[in-house]
Parts: sequence; C-alpha cells; structure tokens
Amino acid sequence: MKYSIRILAVLAVLQTLLIAFLLKGGTELESHAQGKALLKFNTTEVDTIILKQQEMNLQLVKRNSQWQLADGFPADQQKVDQLLTKLSSLQYSLPVATSSQALKRFKVAADDYTCYLQLKNGTKSLAELYLGTGAGARQSHVRTAEQQSVYTAAIGSYEIPANLDNWQDKTILQLQSNLITSFGFNGVQIHRDLPEDNKTDKAPWQAEKLPEGTALDQQAADDCAAALALLTIDKVAGKDELPEYGMKEPALTVELSYSGGERKYTFGRMANGDDIIVKVSDRDEFFQLPSFSGKQLLDHFDKEKLFPAATASTESTEGGDGITDQSQEQNSGKN
Repeated sequence: MKYSIRILAVLAVLQTLLIAFLLKGGTELESHAQGKALLKFNTTEVDTIILKQQEMNLQLVKRNSQWQLADGFPADQQKVDQLLTKLSSLQYSLPVATSSQALKRFKVAADDYTCYLQLKNGTKSLAELYLGTGAGARQSHVRTAEQQSVYTAAIGSYEIPANLDNWQDKTILQLQSNLITSFGFNGVQIHRDLPEDNKTDKAPWQAEKLPEGTALDQQAADDCAAALALLTIDKVAGKDELPEYGMKEPALTVELSYSGGERKYTFGRMANGDDIIVKVSDRDEFFQLPSFSGKQLLDHFDKEKLFPAATASTESTEGGDGITDQSQEQNSGKN
C-alpha cells in the first residue's frame, strides 16, 4: 500500500510539472501567434531609404526635413511617410520555414530576393528587409537581415517599388489657384484684381480686348486658371529637350502671373500624338502629363469657350476696356 502511494505521489508531481510546462509553452506559442514587431526602428531617425528590385536601384534621402530622390528632385512626402509608418507596424508570428534552402525557395535570400529595403541614419543601418514571393492577398514572405527563418507579413512588393516614377512629387508644378492674377495665350490677356487679403478665387475675370460680339465666360476662365494651378505630372521626362517633345511648334504657350511671381508654360505634343510634354520657365526639367488630363488642359484654352457669342443674359460681361457694360450704366446713372 505504501509503495502504491509513493508511485501515485510521483505521478502527481510529474503531472503537475507537465501541466506547468504545457502552460508555459502555450503562452509562448500564443505570444508568437499574436505577432511581434518585424522591424525595430524609430521613424524619425530614418534619413535614407534604399530600395532594390530586379535591375532597379533607388535611394531616397531626407534633406532639410524634406524627402528627395538622389538627384535632388522632390519626392512624394506623404508616400514616403506612409511607407515608414507601414514598415514600423509590420508584425510576424510563427515561421513558415526555417531551412537555409527555404530562403531561395521563398525568394528572401541575400543574393536572391524579389525586393530589398534598407533604412539608414547616416552610415548606420537601422533595418534591412527582404521581400519574397506572395503569401496571399497583400501578404509576402519576408525575412530581416538578422533572421534565418521565413515569415509572412502584411506588405506587398508593389508597396515598395524601386523605380523613380513612383516616388516623384507629382504636384511639383501646382499653385494656389486663388493667387493667380492673370494669364495670357495666343494674343488673349485675362486678368483680375485680387485684394491683398484675398483667400478665395471669386474675384471676377476681365479681358483686355473682347472679340466683337462676344463676352468673357467666367467659368471658362476659372477652368483655365484651375487647370494650371492643379497641374499634375505623370513623370519627369528629363532635362534635355528632344525633337519628339514638339517644342519647336508648341501646342500651347501660356504666360501666367500670380501673387509672388510669374511662370511661362510651353506645351508640346509628343510625336505619338497622345502624350503632352510641358516645360515651365522656373524649372529645368521637361515633364510628361497624363494623356487624358493633358488633352483636357489644352481643350480649356479654347477661345470659343472663353468668348462665346454675347446674348441678353451676358450683356453684363466685360467690354473692351475690361469694365462691364452693366457697371458703366450704373455709374452713368449715379452721375
């Protein structure tokens, strides 16, 4: 009987130890399942981002608190900030594979990867990430430089493209439309007088000389100003003028004045007939516009749209001296 009690006591101790071990292991597995930070870095410390993908190499550099491409062209600040936020939030849990052969199979090896990313502060490396094959919707197989196992993380290779076009600031030519005071093209000169504290673009447009029997369409003038103010580029075409840009015989030339400066726009139609190239007087580069928006912009600068035939409803539009007929009548009545 005493012998049996001893055996039961030993079994009870072993059972207790086993339960404790399983509970501890379960807690660790649960911790891994919940996820850990994949990359440990402070977003405010990053001043260099290196991206590599196939034959493409790209470097983004932070200068004077502004992100730029290696050649100094402004980068899309919001897009860079979103990337850093995304990277800082990535998590991993249980490994998909742990063998050295798996690194190449999942395309996360140091010499065989889909995408490679490095974050730096000066010469100090803050984080390195290899992106490999897809692991489902918006998921990729990943590995950091310190890891030898393959994990999955919520990021796709499309989110870290290594080509220049994806990181260029597409709004580099944009202006505040309420600051535009005049624009002229093909002998047409349209202007408006803005008060010093103007915060809107509702001041009426006036024309120096109206074609006989026409009136200035205020909405059409607004559309022209907005098209220039909100101009969005597709990509930088380069700094050298090429014959196919069509600059020798421009499709449109516009001279614009705004509070704080002046700018001349020269639009050329590409040899293929679909794409539009623009050169502005205050930048060295030639810019390619998206096909649809480029064509739409040229359509806005149509004299027939700006100066439709005068009707009874447009008798109050501007006269040749830039003063409305209606205003003249009112002034005469007061005198």
